[in-house]
Amino acid sequence: MKNVFKAGCLIAILIPLVTMAGSATGQEGLTLTLRQEIMRGAVDVVSCIRDGGELVPVWGGSGTIISGNGLILTNAHVATDMFDQVGLDGAPMDALIIALTTREDRPPTPMYFAEVVAYDHQLDLALLQITTDLTGNPVDADDFNLTRVKMGDSDEVHLGDELYIFGYPTIGEGYITFTSGRVSGFETTELADGEVIRTWIRTDTTIAGGNSGGTGVNANGEIIGVPTQLGAAEARRIVDTNGDGIIDENDTPVSIGQLNELRPINLVEYLTEEQEPPEDVDAHEPNETIQQASGPLESGKVYEAYIASEDDVDVYYIDVETTELIIIDLRNINWRSDYDLFLVDEDGETLDYSWGTTNSEHIEYQPRTTGTYYVAVTTYGGYSLTEPYSLVALFDGDEETPVVLPDDDEDADGVTVSGTIVSADTGRGIEGALFVVVQPDVTVEEFLQDFAEEQTFSYAATDREGRFVLRVPIPRGESFGVVLGAEGYMLQYENDWLLLDEDAPSQVDLGTFRLASQ
Repeated sequence: MKNVFKAGCLIAILIPLVTMAGSATGQEGLTLTLRQEIMRGAVDVVSCIRDGGELVPVWGGSGTIISGNGLILTNAHVATDMFDQVGLDGAPMDALIIALTTREDRPPTPMYFAEVVAYDHQLDLALLQITTDLTGNPVDADDFNLTRVKMGDSDEVHLGDELYIFGYPTIGEGYITFTSGRVSGFETTELADGEVIRTWIRTDTTIAGGNSGGTGVNANGEIIGVPTQLGAAEARRIVDTNGDGIIDENDTPVSIGQLNELRPINLVEYLTEEQEPPEDVDAHEPNETIQQASGPLESGKVYEAYIASEDDVDVYYIDVETTELIIIDLRNINWRSDYDLFLVDEDGETLDYSWGTTNSEHIEYQPRTTGTYYVAVTTYGGYSLTEPYSLVALFDGDEETPVVLPDDDEDADGVTVSGTIVSADTGRGIEGALFVVVQPDVTVEEFLQDFAEEQTFSYAATDREGRFVLRVPIPRGESFGVVLGAEGYMLQYENDWLLLDEDAPSQVDLGTFRLASQ
């Protein structure tokens, strides 16, 4: 890949589903009446702990009333314990307070307590139900006088559509805020049955981190997404949360992070799904510890198993007779989950690990000695009792052995392509770098000029280790231009660079690409 083009912050426009100048819909924005209705449906969600008989706020975010009986949609990280992320010590939170918006120029009014009725940490979505007033008296849904925001259809959102965000960027003394922008792109995930669903809506506007969990509506005033903080939010003491007139160590840290992505509203249906485990959920159990490890695994054989809970750990062992390379692949990770892979020695010391955010993990380790090694599969978030992962280990010189995973078809049209993008300066993987394959009848120069969705054949973003797997298999015998880059790095591109022979296997790793910093 010989062409190098210097460009600033191209990460936002390399994704195939990106902003196109001609995509504006001509929408005129929300009317004053509609803005005020949505404002009354936006709430401030405050998590509290009890200290000396009083409830003390420790974290806050935003939410949306989506039903007249007091059902509220927000982020899971807003509704559940946040002590680790804000650097506080303490017991789990004791209460969730819901503060209603009464006027645009007044702080919200605390009115109710709520409880979490459904959540998913990987989707970072939660549903709350108002249960009592602030005196502890149960509330009757018939007595509510709540304004709900109508539910929209996030599958009907398009590039260039207007987005309007309502929420509370701080807690306690915060006022409701309004931000507008346009849809600049999407991220999708393919389910096990082949269905492709939207998992992120990108916007070209920057939203204060405290709006996490808030109200993202379309031009009709329908909620179509939930602004969501990516990664750990930065929290600082910048607000007089205890009302003593000064900002000091006695005030609660509030989020000052920025976000520009929304979780599509249609993902709410997954919050209420109940997993029905098969009769024999995992034939390898129990294998939570080294002492219980399953094995020995055969080199090149594919094993299927389940992560059955947030606390589940699966441990296996391999008996290595040579010091040839050990290769371990973890594939078919459930789309709502984030599994991690570890290689451990007989003393329980971690030798290598892979903890990306894609549907696969990969380890290559050069052992110094023969003996027994242990492979551990854990969950960073999420699990599945219905969709097994696949695990295969290659050792004792079998690194060239073709690995066929359960979902692979050697005769299928197309090759699953993967690779790694690293910094040329440090050799470390670049998270969020993009590898874009343009249509065979489109030059990379045309793509870089137009950035049109139909010009893109496939793409992938890298995980924390810099690894990527293209979302669409690449046909054999046809050449494609490739563009890759990352924010702060030199963009690289070349026409007719990707060409796979007719006898190419079903999975091909392109190796490592090195990007020079700008």
